[in-house]
Amino acid sequence: MAKLYVWNIAPYLPEGRWRVLLEGLPAQRCRRALSCRQAEDSARCAGAGWLLRHALDQEGIPPSAQVFTQNSWGKPAFLHASAPQFSLSHSGTWVLCAVGGSPLGVDIEL
Repeated sequence: MAKLYVWNIAPYLPEGRWRVLLEGLPAQRCRRALSCRQAEDSARCAGAGWLLRHALDQEGIPPSAQVFTQNSWGKPAFLHASAPQFSLSHSGTWVLCAVGGSPLGVDIEL
């Protein structure tokens, strides 16, 4: 069974408040968020990372076990094959994360 986590990051958009979301995220996610040209894109990237961390914590996976790699298309995936599958999407002020035991995908669009 898959679980869906949804979050509106609108309160983090003004005045660069999204930067607080970088705390505790993997270095690769932080670099990606900081490399965006638009602040809104940075906020969505950081928000997606934060929501993933929260969702995995809710699934009983501590941050220390949240080690990621990327597939050939650049999609993040767990380094360990026995870990759950997840999918991220973001659009506008919304970020979305699905977590499940089999491959899955989510997409959110305004």
